[in-house]
Amino acid sequence: MRLHNVTIKLVSAIKNSEGKIDPNAKEVESKELGFGSKAILITLNDEQEVIDVIAKDTTKPEFTKTKDEYEITEGDKLPDIKKDFEAKDLSDVTISVNTDEVKNDKAGEYKATVTATDTSGNKTEHEVTITVKEKPKQTVSTPSYSGGSSSGSTSSGGGSSSGSGSSSNSGSTASQSYHNSSYAQGVFQIVNEERAKAGLPALSWANDLASAANIRAEELVQNLSHTRPDGSVCFTIFPSGYPWMGENIAWGQTTPADAMNWWMNSPGHRANVLKEEYKYLGVGCYYHSGRYYWVQAFGG
Repeated sequence: MRLHNVTIKLVSAIKNSEGKIDPNAKEVESKELGFGSKAILITLNDEQEVIDVIAKDTTKPEFTKTKDEYEITEGDKLPDIKKDFEAKDLSDVTISVNTDEVKNDKAGEYKATVTATDTSGNKTEHEVTITVKEKPKQTVSTPSYSGGSSSGSTSSGGGSSSGSGSSSNSGSTASQSYHNSSYAQGVFQIVNEERAKAGLPALSWANDLASAANIRAEELVQNLSHTRPDGSVCFTIFPSGYPWMGENIAWGQTTPADAMNWWMNSPGHRANVLKEEYKYLGVGCYYHSGRYYWVQAFGG
């Protein structure tokens, strides 16, 4: 017997309910089929046979852009690692990052894993190193300021007190406005004296918190509360990276000792001063139109 009219096609058509594929189904190149279940159509003397085949993707994605090392400081947010990675593959690729073992609040060297996964489940991993540096301890010199007390009444609510007395800054007038860094340092010193009395460790001065405190002190001129003039809460001006944050405010007191005396006699404010979770402090003192405005910005 002589065979004739034998054709073999690699086709992409789907079989009908009878298991048949149209003999005229478009023939395609194997590279155009992609992966998954396919069919080979064999036609012999006007009869056809279908052979199912499965095209598998076993090729792993390949990274075309990577980065090996990152460095942050304690309390900083983790870097956006994904943006530094790209990968190619025969199909679409998804890039994921696992930082479960990284502690951004504790100094040390940690490992993170970047994984590229294609639609067939093939994976390629790349390990990166994240170094968390210890947050620098800032030292300050002992401030010089005039102590003393002021007479007056303290309100039972809010964070204000009215007092009489004069500023220790020579040559100042009621029309002047300025930040008094010496008074701010005076408050910082007394805070650590109070913490020492309570058996607590001293706080470290933080310039970023002090910058926020100075802004808040100016804002108190417009709004005497923990809400900023734009309606947002006070912490929107605080630097990121502090798991614990707190704010004490006061106005009207004429010396650091007066301000601290008011805070330490207010249970809520005293609790902030003596909070164990806090490690850092920045203080702002702003003089405007004959009155001082005081802010303590705590971070832990």
